[in-house]
Amino acid sequence: MVQYKGWDNPVLGVRSIKKQSIIAVVLSIFVIGWLAISLEHQLIGDPSQSAVSSQDIVSEPLVTDSMPVASGQTPDTPESTPSPGAAETPVPVESTPESVDTTSSSTEPTPASEPASQPSATHGTAASPGPVDPEASPLPEGFVYITDIIPDARLEIRYATDHNFTGQVVPGYLSGKAILTCEAANALKKAADILREKGYGILVYDAYRPKQAVSYFIEWAEKPEDWKTKEEFYPDIDKQDLFKLSYLAKRSGHSRGSTIDLTLFSLADGQLLDMGSPYDFLGPISNHGTDLITGAQTENRNILKNAMKAAGFKELRTEWWHYGLANEPYPDNYFDFPVQ
Repeated sequence: MVQYKGWDNPVLGVRSIKKQSIIAVVLSIFVIGWLAISLEHQLIGDPSQSAVSSQDIVSEPLVTDSMPVASGQTPDTPESTPSPGAAETPVPVESTPESVDTTSSSTEPTPASEPASQPSATHGTAASPGPVDPEASPLPEGFVYITDIIPDARLEIRYATDHNFTGQVVPGYLSGKAILTCEAANALKKAADILREKGYGILVYDAYRPKQAVSYFIEWAEKPEDWKTKEEFYPDIDKQDLFKLSYLAKRSGHSRGSTIDLTLFSLADGQLLDMGSPYDFLGPISNHGTDLITGAQTENRNILKNAMKAAGFKELRTEWWHYGLANEPYPDNYFDFPVQ
């Protein structure tokens, strides 16, 4: 049997073991390096793997030859936490044309906008439609809303409120709108144009008045005095004498649709002009030509009267606010449709 020299020597035996260990370590490093190079080539050769971050490799099982990935399939990673490396290899996103069409092609009118585009029969022949109650009945032919003809006119229809000499909302006034015949409204526009050039606007207290409202005035006057409104509107006249003294009429020109009660306001500050007495104050101080008011108050009344007469209206002697169209279209007709 051949015996190598030195094997029976303990010192040489130790050296031989150390040499073999070194050789084993070197071989291990070589094998590990080869495996690392093989893995790197494998990852570079598969684009789907190159986008996987180190975090993904740690958290997910390593894909090797023994764990193949199907063609076109990527490792399962949470969609809500994309890896930083994904920015270098953009993932194609399927377009969603439905969402674009939803925001850019919704040009059909919504139900809320449809009423605004629908013509309303309540405007008659008005050229500039204004807000109209959709439940309101159409106006009779030949009548219009004042604000359709004169959009900047202000309204304070007293008989649609309880701030009037009766102290109650008057029957027939279902809204605070102002209605006139077409002829009276066009004449009023002429007066408003004249006044606007002078720096004034018109405020309407009453226009067309249903017959039922006049009937209510008669009933009210025949009732005993309740003193609710006497001090404000007729302090010096007995209630029963209002018709006899022509402050109230049993057949009113307002019911023919071409009579209006109004005053003026300044376009500069919106303040009402001082006319010497309030609207519907029943007494001599409200007469045209009275000497119970100042010169400035008389001048203010004359500004209104001159514009109204130039437009074809005539005044009522006992009421500075009251004007009727001289050539009214329905001189013998008294209407009773409600104000709405």
